[in-house]
Amino acid sequence: MIDPFDDLRDHLVHAITRLEKRPARTSLWARTRSHPLAATVAAFVFAATATAGVISVTSEHSARLVGQVPQEAGPGSPHAWGLEGGEHYRITVWPVLQGGVSGVCAMIVFEGPHGEGYGGCGAPYPTTAMPYLAPGGRTVYPNGIIPRGGALEYFLTGPRVASVRIGTRLVITPRREAGLPAGDRAVVFYLPAGSPQIDPPWFPAEQHGLTRGAKALSVVAVGRDGAAIPVDQGIQSFRLPARYWERPEKPPSGACALAAPSSYRAFRGTTAVRLEPETDVEGAALTSCLSVDYKVAGTTLTAAVLVNAKSPTSAPPALFGASPVAGQPGLVNREEDTGLHSSTMIAFTARRDGPAWIVVEGGRGLAQRIQAVRALQIARIDVSAVRGSSG
Repeated sequence: MIDPFDDLRDHLVHAITRLEKRPARTSLWARTRSHPLAATVAAFVFAATATAGVISVTSEHSARLVGQVPQEAGPGSPHAWGLEGGEHYRITVWPVLQGGVSGVCAMIVFEGPHGEGYGGCGAPYPTTAMPYLAPGGRTVYPNGIIPRGGALEYFLTGPRVASVRIGTRLVITPRREAGLPAGDRAVVFYLPAGSPQIDPPWFPAEQHGLTRGAKALSVVAVGRDGAAIPVDQGIQSFRLPARYWERPEKPPSGACALAAPSSYRAFRGTTAVRLEPETDVEGAALTSCLSVDYKVAGTTLTAAVLVNAKSPTSAPPALFGASPVAGQPGLVNREEDTGLHSSTMIAFTARRDGPAWIVVEGGRGLAQRIQAVRALQIARIDVSAVRGSSG
């Protein structure tokens, strides 16, 4: 299956210095290849206490997507797993380009001396059945206890979630942030060494990986009425039926198609067979109905067609994290440095064409992506084939 972010993975693999020494990290989104990056995130302190038999509940706002690891984490060590107090962190979320997929990629990055982190692609948007977006998978610690340095956790929530309870002593208010899908909010927090690890509801019980008898902190989404929001751990991730192709095979006919100049040599891609609405998605969401890799002037460009996940025939929501390109009406762009002592890793340019975005990633830089996104045209979006249910 094509993955438009192979280059991102390849650039970041060299920056990981201690993977063998870390607790195991797993991802629920195995059907879209995960990407070991170099990273972490931070937030606030797990400050609840028990006094005279009364449990004190700490209520806090989520930390930001960019910030510093709490000083409580202490000094770091290149020879042991653990965070380093004062290190900068960055969490980045961007849409999946792979044809047939409705979801996001994300990474969390330490910008300290070790340059570590992790990330993945394919996490689905929050839905009525699962109001969380958890793009980072989860970490399983020995005996379920967080070791030296503490742990930094993050996930996103849908619009219905007013707060999140972590265990019995911490209540977090999700934070709105630029760079997230409209309606979704961030939950970012720190747990000190010795704390039980979290028990994410987005992982079915059989995938938790906890040792027998190990305790864990529950994660419960709470609505504006103060009641817990039920989740369905058996829900299947939304995905359009799609076909992957690679030269010398000819591209299949599907719901979407791009017209490109003759100098653009398409050599592989993924095409959605038909468009279907993701009716239970919450917040703004995009679905890729087509992704194509082109050889252009000695380099590789990935182009994708993104439609409104809720209603493929309607105007698509904003391409989150992107900003208008100066002097280029109608074009938006996103370029971000991961902080891993390397060049820019996330870079794509896009424009609206009818009821969809044309998005171009890769290449030699912004000038080439602008040229490409102007040259490419949507040749087909078969809205007549849109079904009324995702099945």
